[in-house]
Amino acid sequence: MRKEKEERILECIREQEKISRISLAKLLQWNPTTVGSIVAELLKKSYIQEVEMEASTGGRKATLLSLKEDMSPSILGISFAPSFLQIGIGSIQGKIFETEKIVLTPLIIEKIWQFLFQIIDKKLNKWKEIRQISVIISGLVNSEKGVSIFSPHYQWRNIEIKKILEERYQKKVFVENDVRAMALLEKSFGSCKKKRNFVVLNIGDGVGSSIFIDNKLYIGSYSGSGELGHMQVNAKGLRRCSCGKIGCLESEVSNLSILDKISSQIKLGQYSILRQKLKRDGNLSIEDFLFALGEKDLLALQIAEESVEMITRALDAIISLLNPERVILYGIIFQSEYLYREILKKIQSILISEQGYKISLSNFYKEAYAYAPFAVLRYLSIKN
Repeated sequence: MRKEKEERILECIREQEKISRISLAKLLQWNPTTVGSIVAELLKKSYIQEVEMEASTGGRKATLLSLKEDMSPSILGISFAPSFLQIGIGSIQGKIFETEKIVLTPLIIEKIWQFLFQIIDKKLNKWKEIRQISVIISGLVNSEKGVSIFSPHYQWRNIEIKKILEERYQKKVFVENDVRAMALLEKSFGSCKKKRNFVVLNIGDGVGSSIFIDNKLYIGSYSGSGELGHMQVNAKGLRRCSCGKIGCLESEVSNLSILDKISSQIKLGQYSILRQKLKRDGNLSIEDFLFALGEKDLLALQIAEESVEMITRALDAIISLLNPERVILYGIIFQSEYLYREILKKIQSILISEQGYKISLSNFYKEAYAYAPFAVLRYLSIKN
């Protein structure tokens, strides 16, 4: 019971950023003596600190409380994204001192651990202050045991990441699913600091989601919550998903599937303003697709319309089942004003306003894999 009360006070201080003891007691509807006792213990543990005084309204000034600031470069963050590695040095407050994005090639993937060890060795040699390593990875993750249960993009099954890194480097290691880490990013540093129920939907090279229910990250019975990308949305689909199934949301609307669709149709003779670029370069980027969409290219519009239909179906399921306060969208495709507008229009036509949902774009969509490892430890420092 005492630990739960400590967690609740830490959550309130994080949400409010700065708050007095008396305001905490009013907000929580607890006895001020109880609040004072728990605050004293948290101060002793150095979890929180006293900051400037509140402006006086005629009575005695009240000291404000905030979370303890730790701006030192104490964390090595490693993100195993579907098509790249992001490795950075940062603090528990989310300050990034250095970050590096490495595009994965078949050769790197083949020797991924040897490659990773070389990079970590260099970082630890340069940054002596590192005390913890935070790893995020796509796919099924048992965060408690630090195990990558299944990562389709790396073809991993039951890889004990925590054990491997702790034995080699003798530092505390934390492992989390990438999209759950995005939810922690929104909770720690983003637009959901004060939200208790929200969902993150990420569409990139893969597709995933994560869920906050009653102010807690929902993991699922077997660490499998949020695998929305592997929900079948097109039983007659032609594209095989990275998980092995046909017609998954990921195989229909991910960046890679969209590019595969438009490239295949151009090669079959369908006209697009991207025809010459594909012929010249041999491939297209998601930015090329968004450009064509902005130019009202008919093939791009057709593929976008199909994607909107399937994404809306997924959002309908999320909102109808969970009734979140907010749905946060990650992914470059949502930066298309046309596509985003069409999704909002479509979802409004099938949901009722009384459900109280709000759909918005994340401010971190470009930097999610850089910041997410530090958000994981920020969240854990409050929970623990």
